[in-house]
Amino acid sequence: MEQILFDAEKLVGKLEIQPGQTVADLSGFITLSCAKRVGAGGTVYALDVLSESLEVIATKAREQQLFNVKPIRANLEKPNGSTLPDDSCDWVIVSNILFQSDQQEIIIQEATRIAKSKGNIVIIDWYPEKMIIASGHYPVASAQVKAMAEKCGVHAKTEFECDPYHYAIVFEK
Repeated sequence: MEQILFDAEKLVGKLEIQPGQTVADLSGFITLSCAKRVGAGGTVYALDVLSESLEVIATKAREQQLFNVKPIRANLEKPNGSTLPDDSCDWVIVSNILFQSDQQEIIIQEATRIAKSKGNIVIIDWYPEKMIIASGHYPVASAQVKAMAEKCGVHAKTEFECDPYHYAIVFEK
């Protein structure tokens, strides 16, 4: 059977995340892969609106002795919803959450706010035409994401396919 969700390790391998950097994973989906990449000198913030999801991430991080993971309960559909300081992250990963929200621009604004100057924002989402369950969701094409992100003051550096179902766009602040 074909894998539906992209491989987090493979995705992180395509990014230029360096040891010692600070990463905010706004979905928690690739937190552990990022934590391995930044090492003990770096920090990865795992953000989610569900405390249960954060508990799972924290448990897995402890099991893998990744003590650089900091879970944060956050509502990204509100301004300053991450609770992180302005300009605090080298990388902000927005993975598979835009399609779930009708507040997509607020989420992108929040990612931009917490990214450092010259920091990177990675947006990963479904190709709208390949979404498995479209009912009740808000699919967003890569061109729409680029337009919203540029409106927030960031510019696209590169775009690639994560898997047959997901695209990724790397922006620089």
